[in-house]
Amino acid sequence: MVERVLTNHCISKPYYHGGKYNGKAMNKFMTSSQEIMDDLSTMLQQLPPENRCPDAEVAEVTSKFKSVFHVFGFIFSKAQKASGLVMENDVQELKDYIYLGIKLWRNLDLSMEAPKPHAMEDHLCDQMLWLNGIGDLGEDFVEKAHQDGIRDEGRIRSIKVCGAATILHCK
Repeated sequence: MVERVLTNHCISKPYYHGGKYNGKAMNKFMTSSQEIMDDLSTMLQQLPPENRCPDAEVAEVTSKFKSVFHVFGFIFSKAQKASGLVMENDVQELKDYIYLGIKLWRNLDLSMEAPKPHAMEDHLCDQMLWLNGIGDLGEDFVEKAHQDGIRDEGRIRSIKVCGAATILHCK
């Protein structure tokens, strides 16, 4: 049923991507997320009442997702500023929206183990400041950061003294 709503918005799982939604599909989703959630709410409310939760709950949950997608969309667009164009007020505004987005995410009882919320909450603003913008960097930048982090964690995994682990991690 959900796939029908997504297909109506020209969002599909490409066979060449293992039958999973890719970045192009997710960009379309974020662009149309408000309408998609409205359509999903309507579709769910058309199911027989005995097979679903009450209309008020459907409306409440889809509204919460609309809020999360709206805030995340702002965060993603702000994070796409090219290197050299980021100002201090951009980062402060981004911090405020990240705080709101994570609060909305947690309010839905969604996992913080997912990569996007974790990356936003713990790394995005630092990287924006450090590199003065990351919008013109490719995905390989993120992959390299993951590899570096995994390597660093491997080096300090067995160290019991926090101060020593921190010093090694910073090096």
